[in-house]
Amino acid sequence: MCLDKDKLVAAVENLSPPLKALINIATLRIVGRPLEQLLETTPREALKAFLQFAGPHNYQLLLRIFQQQLAKQRCYVTLEELERFIEK
Repeated sequence: MCLDKDKLVAAVENLSPPLKALINIATLRIVGRPLEQLLETTPREALKAFLQFAGPHNYQLLLRIFQQQLAKQRCYVTLEELERFIEK
C-alpha cells in the first residue's frame, strides 16, 4: 500500500484552514494536545479524536477528502484501507 505516515500528515496539512481548525479543536478537547503537536508524533490520534468529536458521518466525509488528496499524489486507496490504516 502506498499510504504511510508522511502522506497522511501531508493530507492533513493540505486541508482548508477551517477543517484544520476543526480538527485542532477536536484534538485539544479529546487528547489535550494541539494538532501540530500530534502531526509530529501520532497523526492517527488526531483523526481518532476528530471521529469522537464530530461523529462518524463527518469522519467519513473527512476520509473522502483524504482519499481525493491521496489520489492526486497517485496513491489510490479505498475508504476501508484508509480507515484501517488510521485505526492501527
